[in-house]
Amino acid sequence: MHVVSHAIKVKNQTAKDNAELKRKIGIDKLFLPRDIPDDLDEFYSGFDPIINTDTLQEVKHLADHQREVWDDQYTYIYRAYPKSQKIYLSTTFILEDIKHAITDAMGQEILIIAQSEHHAKIHLSDFKKYITGSRYRDYLIRKPIPELGLERSEVTKSTVAYLHNPDNPFYPTKVYALGPTAGALISYKKVKHIHASDITRSKDTPENQKEAFASMVSRLANTKGSMVFEAPFRGQVGPFFEQFEKFNEITEKGIDLKDLTRTEQRQMPFYFKQYDYTYGLKSGAFDEAFIEGERIRHGPLFDMYYGAKPFQSDQSWFWPDMFKTSPEANDFFEGLT
Repeated sequence: MHVVSHAIKVKNQTAKDNAELKRKIGIDKLFLPRDIPDDLDEFYSGFDPIINTDTLQEVKHLADHQREVWDDQYTYIYRAYPKSQKIYLSTTFILEDIKHAITDAMGQEILIIAQSEHHAKIHLSDFKKYITGSRYRDYLIRKPIPELGLERSEVTKSTVAYLHNPDNPFYPTKVYALGPTAGALISYKKVKHIHASDITRSKDTPENQKEAFASMVSRLANTKGSMVFEAPFRGQVGPFFEQFEKFNEITEKGIDLKDLTRTEQRQMPFYFKQYDYTYGLKSGAFDEAFIEGERIRHGPLFDMYYGAKPFQSDQSWFWPDMFKTSPEANDFFEGLT
């Protein structure tokens, strides 16, 4: 009874402390909706229309392929999307980052990782811009809160966003913009969601990318969190392509990830779906003339940029026998073994 009584006192004191902090920092005066819709169109209706950076027109309705990848978050815990350029998947995943920040990742950490810290900052800037123009704007902490240790220099950083946590104001939600560096990723302990964007385009070697990828996934061990990985293919190397091969292997064995629980999926490779340029044509993101021009300009690299396919080199490989001019002409090759 004494232990139970003590636990109740601690809980009551915590509730009292939370209420006092909410009063001090004014959370009780903010509009922090908790009725967050799962449907993408309903969720997007709570935002100012995003401006298409190419046409400068308002995007009033999102495309079918954007709804598809959004809905996948409710089926698959680890997802990967080889993609064409310019079909606005990154925009969809930034909206998903916002949803996680005000729902299941509240009070925890979200990592937005790109091919460089500079590109990650751009994604985080969009995150802040989108949420500021939405019904969820009061969640974003824009002013210093000394009671939480958030000084002006911290709140205005381009590498992190802080969001109010109405359940426990002592623990705001943190969204970080990072480059794909394994050593830096190890520092984060409460990661609930990871959005990895275009890290196949980083200047790192495939081996360094593998190390960074391993560090990313390891951050989700304690939280049982989710991850989405969207990028164009490069060559047939690196963690993105390796996961793609492993997904194809389990598919050939008849394993369908959607039939597994989220716990069972954590033992499996990422779910994959490829989105090539045809989705951009269907949604009006670009037209046939542009694509035909790109096909000519990029040549064999077209599929890598727009076909959502791994680049296959047309390089010829030669074997030692092709160079032998006599049975004795083998010293060079023996020296290489």
